[in-house]
Amino acid sequence: MNVKKSKIVLIIFFSICSIYQAQGEWTVIESMKYPVAAAQVVYNNSETKPKFYFLGGINKEWKTPVNWIQEYDLSTLSWSLLQTMNTARSNFIAGFLDSTIICFGGASETSAEKNKMESWDLKIANNAVVIDSNVNFNRRLTNAHIKGDYLYILGGIKDTTEVTDSFYSVVHYNLKEKKTEYFDNYETVSNTTDNMSFMVGDTIYLLGGEYDDLIKKHIITYSVI
Repeated sequence: MNVKKSKIVLIIFFSICSIYQAQGEWTVIESMKYPVAAAQVVYNNSETKPKFYFLGGINKEWKTPVNWIQEYDLSTLSWSLLQTMNTARSNFIAGFLDSTIICFGGASETSAEKNKMESWDLKIANNAVVIDSNVNFNRRLTNAHIKGDYLYILGGIKDTTEVTDSFYSVVHYNLKEKKTEYFDNYETVSNTTDNMSFMVGDTIYLLGGEYDDLIKKHIITYSVI
């Protein structure tokens, strides 16, 4: 092979290597204006104005939970601190219901809002309001999914020192009518915390989790019907 051909082959080789390397690299595109950990993030699913909303979390400087609602605009790559939740939360649940973000759990034991679920309407400024109060909302490291008008809560750590028999590992909550329609202590859910989960159709899949200082290997399903 002559020198000219060798140079061409080397150029092609290094070009291919650079392409494959780029495919596996992470790129820093922005830094959080108010850094937090153990927060919840929800996405508005908009194709024209995509935005992420970061709720609560632990401020790394203060080492304490915060009640912030932050917005990150993907189209402008800009951050803003929109408003606040009624109480500081970490390791909690948040999700969209139409244009409203709802959240519960993860409040401190001294918080007057620890048993309350609150909502925030994206279309209305300064509109963080309490939806309902229930001991079953006072938990952390839980799983929850919204389908239609229903919120399905599974497992988690009971985040209260109150003695009560009305706390359940499985709760079906009607968001429209603001009432619990079904509850139970389902053993395979009750015995684990900090599971991973996702929902397909009418089935919730729970993976792993911890019980009695052991990491569980099981994948279990729970039907919401």
